Amino acid sequence: MPDKPPFALAGTMPGDHGLMEIEKEIRADPRIRRIALVEFIARDGKVHRPEDGPDEWTEILTIVTLEPVTDSADLDQARAMMARCRLNRTGQGQLGDDEHASAAS
Repeated sequence: MPDKPPFALAGTMPGDHGLMEIEKEIRADPRIRRIALVEFIARDGKVHRPEDGPDEWTEILTIVTLEPVTDSADLDQARAMMARCRLNRTGQGQLGDDEHASAAS
Protein backbone atom coordinates (compact mmCIF):
# COMPACT_ATOMS: atom_id res chain seq x y z
CA MET A 1 0.00 0.00 0.00
CA PRO A 2 1.45 3.44 -0.91
CA ASP A 3 2.46 5.86 1.83
CA LYS A 4 -0.03 8.52 2.77
CA PRO A 5 0.86 11.99 1.50
CA PRO A 6 2.35 14.26 4.19
CA PHE A 7 -0.29 16.96 3.54
CA ALA A 8 -4.06 17.07 3.14
CA LEU A 9 -6.37 20.00 2.51
CA ALA A 10 -9.18 20.63 4.98
CA GLY A 11 -12.63 20.43 3.38
CA THR A 12 -13.60 23.93 4.45
CA MET A 13 -13.52 27.34 2.82
CA PRO A 14 -12.71 30.56 4.62
CA GLY A 15 -15.88 32.42 5.58
CA ASP A 16 -14.82 35.45 3.56
CA HIS A 17 -13.41 34.53 0.14
CA GLY A 18 -13.39 36.11 -3.30
CA LEU A 19 -14.91 33.25 -5.28
CA MET A 20 -18.36 34.83 -5.23
CA GLU A 21 -16.93 37.60 -7.42
CA ILE A 22 -16.34 35.07 -10.22
CA GLU A 23 -19.19 32.66 -9.50
CA LYS A 24 -20.91 33.29 -12.87
CA GLU A 25 -17.63 32.66 -14.73
CA ILE A 26 -17.04 29.42 -12.83
CA ARG A 27 -20.55 28.16 -13.58
CA ALA A 28 -20.30 29.22 -17.25
CA ASP A 29 -17.05 27.32 -17.81
CA PRO A 30 -16.02 25.20 -14.80
CA ARG A 31 -13.15 23.49 -16.64
CA ILE A 32 -11.03 26.63 -17.07
CA ARG A 33 -8.02 26.70 -14.78
CA ARG A 34 -7.95 29.74 -12.58
CA ILE A 35 -5.26 31.26 -10.40
CA ALA A 36 -5.84 32.45 -6.86
CA LEU A 37 -3.73 33.80 -4.06
CA VAL A 38 -4.06 31.50 -1.08
CA GLU A 39 -2.97 31.90 2.51
CA PHE A 40 -3.02 28.72 4.58
CA ILE A 41 -1.94 27.38 7.93
CA ALA A 42 -1.28 23.90 9.26
CA ARG A 43 -4.08 24.03 11.79
CA ASP A 44 -4.50 20.32 12.46
CA GLY A 45 -3.04 16.91 11.80
CA LYS A 46 -3.93 13.27 12.00
CA VAL A 47 -2.21 9.93 12.38
CA HIS A 48 -2.88 7.03 10.03
CA ARG A 49 -2.02 3.67 11.55
CA PRO A 50 -1.70 1.01 8.84
CA GLU A 51 -1.76 -2.60 9.98
CA ASP A 52 1.46 -3.43 8.15
CA GLY A 53 3.62 -0.37 8.78
CA PRO A 54 4.59 2.49 11.04
CA ASP A 55 2.27 5.35 11.94
CA GLU A 56 2.07 8.08 9.32
CA TRP A 57 1.42 11.72 10.26
CA THR A 58 -0.46 14.02 7.89
CA GLU A 59 -0.61 17.81 8.30
CA ILE A 60 -4.08 19.21 7.63
CA LEU A 61 -3.80 22.54 5.84
CA THR A 62 -6.61 25.06 6.26
CA ILE A 63 -7.10 27.90 3.78
CA VAL A 64 -7.61 31.16 5.65
CA THR A 65 -7.64 33.52 2.65
CA LEU A 66 -8.52 32.78 -0.98
CA GLU A 67 -8.64 35.53 -3.59
CA PRO A 68 -8.96 34.76 -7.31
CA VAL A 69 -6.70 36.75 -9.62
CA THR A 70 -8.83 38.41 -12.29
CA ASP A 71 -6.80 41.30 -13.75
CA SER A 72 -4.90 40.19 -16.88
CA ALA A 73 -1.66 41.94 -15.86
CA ASP A 74 -1.90 40.38 -12.40
CA LEU A 75 -2.51 36.97 -14.00
CA ASP A 76 0.69 37.29 -16.04
CA GLN A 77 2.61 38.29 -12.92
CA ALA A 78 1.07 35.46 -10.85
CA ARG A 79 1.96 32.89 -13.53
CA ALA A 80 5.55 34.20 -13.61
CA MET A 81 5.73 34.03 -9.79
CA MET A 82 4.43 30.44 -9.83
CA ALA A 83 7.04 29.46 -12.41
CA ARG A 84 9.86 30.99 -10.32
CA CYS A 85 8.58 29.27 -7.17
CA ARG A 86 8.41 25.95 -9.01
CA LEU A 87 12.05 26.36 -10.12
CA ASN A 88 13.05 26.49 -6.44
CA ARG A 89 11.84 22.92 -5.92
CA THR A 90 14.57 20.29 -5.95
CA GLY A 91 15.03 18.87 -9.43
CA GLN A 92 12.83 21.44 -11.16
CA GLY A 93 15.58 23.55 -12.77
CA GLN A 94 15.98 23.34 -16.53
CA LEU A 95 19.09 23.50 -18.70
CA GLY A 96 20.00 27.15 -19.17
CA ASP A 97 18.33 28.45 -15.99
CA ASP A 98 21.75 29.32 -14.53
CA GLU A 99 22.56 31.48 -17.56
CA HIS A 100 19.31 33.46 -17.22
CA ALA A 101 19.79 33.91 -13.47
CA SER A 102 23.35 35.20 -13.84
CA ALA A 103 22.36 37.53 -16.70
CA ALA A 104 19.64 39.08 -14.52
CA SER A 105 22.11 39.78 -11.69
